[in-house]
Amino acid sequence: MLKLRVEELEEEVTRQNGVISDKDEEKREAIRQLCYSLEYYRSEYRQLVQTINKVYRRRHGHHRHAVIVS
Repeated sequence: MLKLRVEELEEEVTRQNGVISDKDEEKREAIRQLCYSLEYYRSEYRQLVQTINKVYRRRHGHHRHAVIVS
């Protein structure tokens, strides 16, 4: 009877380890997606700053730059 209980508990531990592993992979994927999103928005921000600076220089002369604080 004790041996049967030990086997049941070992199976439960194995099952729970699988669930934990799946959750870990889901978290890693979420982090990857967030990293891609962050890089996309950083890139878009840099492009926006460049565009603003170009427009500013056209309107106010080539030697001055708009100040963008992030």
